[in-house]
Amino acid sequence: MTSSMKTLAVVVAAALLVALPAGADVKKGVAAWSRGDYPAAVREWQPLADQGDADARFNLAQAYYLGRGVAQDRAKAEALYQKAAAQGHVQAASFLGLMLFQDGERRRAMPYLLKASDYGDARAQYVVGLAYFNADLAPKDWVRAYALVSLSKQAGLPQAADALAKMDTVVPLEQRQQGLALADKLANEAKAKREGAAPR
Repeated sequence: MTSSMKTLAVVVAAALLVALPAGADVKKGVAAWSRGDYPAAVREWQPLADQGDADARFNLAQAYYLGRGVAQDRAKAEALYQKAAAQGHVQAASFLGLMLFQDGERRRAMPYLLKASDYGDARAQYVVGLAYFNADLAPKDWVRAYALVSLSKQAGLPQAADALAKMDTVVPLEQRQQGLALADKLANEAKAKREGAAPR
């Protein structure tokens, strides 16, 4: 496994520890999950997911991905993330993109990661920023790369600090300054998108 893939594996593992969204229709499941009663959480989410609730689909995908309350099944997790992402669930897009990227399906991952990055997801911004920096599945754009990795660092993603320090050694000062200005613009655009989206 390459160094960047190991880093991404750590990012994905850390991402799975974030709190699950508590939409009005899935609160009982979230409460059960929080107290460690994973089977009860799955029982709450399954019928809602079957009815098309994006939050329930996302949460159920988490259960399948982690193997909590159900047998671990990455294929089911992927299908549920995909359905939720298609409904505009940004966290589902981010998790699906990270999962696909980690599995080596980077080309399939990028549309999901780009969407999540546009909404301000720090993990997605980190991966997309590196893609722009390395001209890997994205055009070379050091200004945008610097902006996105700066935003992921501001959000507290530890890997971003190391990446930004390395970028500081090769990205010219003028492009770094442009990147910081772009970071402010992208942060404002992401905030506006999140505020305009349905609550998750």
